Amino acid sequence: MKKLRCLIADDSALSRKIVRMALESIAEVEVVGTARNGQDAVERCKQLKPDLVTMDQEMPIMNGIEAVRKIRTFDSQVKMVMVSSLTSEGAAITNQALQAGAFDFVTKPNTQGVDASVAQLSKQLSERVSACQQSLALGGLQRSTAANTPNTRSQSQRQIPNPKAICIGVSTGGPAALGKLVPQLPSDLPAPVVIVQHMPAIFTKSLADQLDRSSAVNVIEAEDGQVAKPGSVYVAPGGKQMKLTDQVMQLRLSVNDDPPECNAKPSVDYLFRSAASELGGRVIAMVLTGMGDDGLLGCQQIRQAGGYVMTQDAASCVVYGMPRRVEEAGQSDFVGDLNSLAAKLTSSLRMDAAACK
Repeated sequence: MKKLRCLIADDSALSRKIVRMALESIAEVEVVGTARNGQDAVERCKQLKPDLVTMDQEMPIMNGIEAVRKIRTFDSQVKMVMVSSLTSEGAAITNQALQAGAFDFVTKPNTQGVDASVAQLSKQLSERVSACQQSLALGGLQRSTAANTPNTRSQSQRQIPNPKAICIGVSTGGPAALGKLVPQLPSDLPAPVVIVQHMPAIFTKSLADQLDRSSAVNVIEAEDGQVAKPGSVYVAPGGKQMKLTDQVMQLRLSVNDDPPECNAKPSVDYLFRSAASELGGRVIAMVLTGMGDDGLLGCQQIRQAGGYVMTQDAASCVVYGMPRRVEEAGQSDFVGDLNSLAAKLTSSLRMDAAACK
């Protein structure tokens, strides 16, 4: 497989050294250059045409978010990975960058010494490199799908239930996808929405706050024991598992420290399984962009219980992994882009509400 050509953008010489050493420890990577600020990164991208850019957030002359936005105006394919600090401010900046077009992010090492920092960063970057390779490998498929098929590619004849919950699972590319989907949900949504986004602690709170500011629905980070109310959206906290419990006419959220599933915490399968068990067929599940297969087993259980599953199509995914596994297993009832998914969901819920009057 062709090596990924990587550019490092950071104003700190030590940080550039650590990132370079981490990247060079990954066999699939070739470091082709460095940049000392955002403006330099923009120019170097034009010259070197890298496949991947690691982008520091705080840099002089032009910061990381501005650089991401500039690069996106002339290059839609390069994958930009933000290097983020583990703070509330860092999380907020990271989520803005992801909305602006960054591919993913890694957190700055919190270890003492160069070797330990390189090892910690190398593990994170290796996972992002794999996701980048998968995304680039599927680029032809995604462009072909976009050119040759309508936004909605397939739809089963199964009926959408009147749901007690709408469950969404998403990973790489999720913040941008949710940033398009959630603002399309109406404030009178007749069921709560519960979201598992693969993200560490701190970052999910920032994501929920950002979605809340741009949406008619109320978006919050979930808390243990909370009642899940219609018209509200609950984001699973990073580093925790979240499940639904149906308790005497009240739907509650359980946030806990159960083990990871599919190497994820929070896990989509964990949430979906609880929805199938507690709510039977009265569940609509949605699997959006992301790498891996988290959500596949949960979707199978939801459909077996009588629920309905929707998946994002290849053409609109940042990484067509999680929804692809669901669709190829024959577990998706509706496949479409984010606008199609939102329209299908809201129109079906309005029809159900009208039928109940």
